[in-house]
Amino acid sequence: TSFEPYTTGIKTILAIRSVHPEMFILDSLKQDKIDMFKKVTGGSELLDALFDKTPDSKVIEIGRKGLANFKALRKKYFLYD
Repeated sequence: TSFEPYTTGIKTILAIRSVHPEMFILDSLKQDKIDMFKKVTGGSELLDALFDKTPDSKVIEIGRKGLANFKALRKKYFLYD
């Protein structure tokens, strides 16, 4: 298998969440940080899953679905195939 940086990033966040759950309280985040996370991940689904204590496997599934959606969306902007 090849290296998947996006999935690795999600797995890193999940590892931090398992060791430091106190860092995953949505009310403690500033709104601009929440907005930026939503912007770079394509919505609130991944953010909600991370902060709602969704099981790791489901969070990864949500992340992969978002990545697949992004890859499909970006194709129309490619100059070459």
